Amino acid sequence: MKKTETVAKMSMKEDIHVRFSLLLTFFIIYLCIGAAVFTVIEGPIEERKRTELETVITEFMADHECINYNKLNDFMKEIVSANNMGVTALDNATEPANWNFASSLFFAATVVTTIGYGRVAPLSNYGKGFCIFYALLGLPLTLLVVGVSVERLRVLTSHFLSFLNKQLDGRAKAFTIQVLHISLLGLFMLIFFYVIPAVIFCNLEVSWSYLDAIYFCFISLTTIGLGDYIPAEHHQSFRNIYKVCVVAYLILGVIFMVLLVEIIVQIPRFNAGLLFMLPEKQCVGGNVEDSVESNNLTNSGQATPTMYTMNTTNQVPDYSEHRPLTYAQEN
Repeated sequence: MKKTETVAKMSMKEDIHVRFSLLLTFFIIYLCIGAAVFTVIEGPIEERKRTELETVITEFMADHECINYNKLNDFMKEIVSANNMGVTALDNATEPANWNFASSLFFAATVVTTIGYGRVAPLSNYGKGFCIFYALLGLPLTLLVVGVSVERLRVLTSHFLSFLNKQLDGRAKAFTIQVLHISLLGLFMLIFFYVIPAVIFCNLEVSWSYLDAIYFCFISLTTIGLGDYIPAEHHQSFRNIYKVCVVAYLILGVIFMVLLVEIIVQIPRFNAGLLFMLPEKQCVGGNVEDSVESNNLTNSGQATPTMYTMNTTNQVPDYSEHRPLTYAQEN
């Protein structure tokens, strides 16, 4: 009997490793698919832009034969270098400063939230050194602020989940209520952090289309931060106030994105990570037998951590102690 259990436990361990290998393989394939698609879509456009630029330079040199090409090339290098540091040569005398307080606040927020657009960067060695030091302290501080904020918002969302359970008690399954809860929160996020802000951005940024604004919201709130679209870079009225408002939007948006993701992964059916998770004791050096016995098993036989264990007593949480209701408690 014991030998059979040991074989079963070893088989479970091997199954988890196989799944992990398949996950890595799929991830690599996914990256290659993305690279292939972007190459097909963007490659011809880049080539066309190169051809157009060469044509412009050739025509300019033909119209201005007195200009030395090497000197022109050096001149363009200086312009490109300055532009990469956030200093544009277009209307430079009247261009808004990148390092006034509001703009610096915007830069600091993009550093500690890891959005990091890259459009503006420190120009001096002192600035680069301080940026490293500032990020070393700012990143864990931001994680702490986001984590604590999400924990408090979960109290509110758990009240909403309890309300849905009371209203739909006996008329819908627990999983259906959970999906409805997440869908409504996702709709709230979509409207107030994507649709409405995109309308505001495309009206304030005259060169942005609505798609550009939606793209900016998504790239920013997912902290990808490509830097091809940055608000308040030109002569908008109340530019400094606009910058500060964008900072508030980015921080609140990141917090709500983390909240939504955390709520989604509380549902075991949506948490794909459980399929690849090693048993707890195995991660700290225990043997396979102990590690497998220490885990709770779902009906499908998959090992799940304690936080996902289903509570069949359906107890009502004590909100006076600010403990947010989880989906595990609702099942």
